[in-house]
Amino acid sequence: DALPIFRCNPNILIDILPHWLDNNRCPYAQRFACLCLMRYFLGSRFQAEHLLRVAKLPIEHHYVLTGAGWYLAEALIVRPSEAWPFLEGNTAPVPLRLTALQKAVESHRTSQSDKALFRKLIKQIRLSTNG
Repeated sequence: DALPIFRCNPNILIDILPHWLDNNRCPYAQRFACLCLMRYFLGSRFQAEHLLRVAKLPIEHHYVLTGAGWYLAEALIVRPSEAWPFLEGNTAPVPLRLTALQKAVESHRTSQSDKALFRKLIKQIRLSTNG
């Protein structure tokens, strides 16, 4: 961990993360917030509202896209029933959905059957946005 204080007491992030996620002037803060959510809040501290916050982020910068995509991919792997609707539906922007699904496909923790399902959804999303 880059910041050991968060590892010792991640609950202090609860008040800070919304400010970082809302900071459109600093994409690095938004990405860092996504990575903190991924590291500290996908386990026992998980809250479904975090998925919604990340899915609704304005994706105007590559760092935000990759951070949010990584978070959603991890959520899809460890909390599939909660994350799947955000990727299957239209809650998240298309680039974010595609990034998250691709990262999940590339993960060694994803089963072959899940990878096939994710690839199928990637294909469907691309066809629906190009046609």
